[in-house]
Amino acid sequence: MTFNYLPQADRDTLESFYTNQAFAGQAFLLSIPNDNAKTGAAMTPAPDGTNKVFQIAMPAQTNIVGTPTILDNGAAAGANTVTASGVVTFTTAPASGHTLTANFSYAYVVRFNEDQLEINQFMNAMYEQQGITFRTVR
Repeated sequence: MTFNYLPQADRDTLESFYTNQAFAGQAFLLSIPNDNAKTGAAMTPAPDGTNKVFQIAMPAQTNIVGTPTILDNGAAAGANTVTASGVVTFTTAPASGHTLTANFSYAYVVRFNEDQLEINQFMNAMYEQQGITFRTVR
């Protein structure tokens, strides 16, 4: 990621965020446009009428953000809780033979690759940053 023109306020925000993430030490969520949502994602295992815990099929190294919509045979599912890692726990087990799916937004769990952030001033109160890289975290 490159920032060619950073006004002073944006430079300060970037530097503060980088520092608050303990440089490369602390993971954070990165939402990527056009790669941040799933519709009709499968859930496993198949309902058997007794199991109450299911896993949403999610992209690797991602967390759910916001509140997902859980569907049972295409209709809103009964009471449930969902973790950021996509584990769904129902109050009442879904009926055997039903199909469970989820619609949700997600973000990648990442860390900065480097412990140093180089920001260069090229004009009065104008800065550039020529390459922030990330790595996904399990």
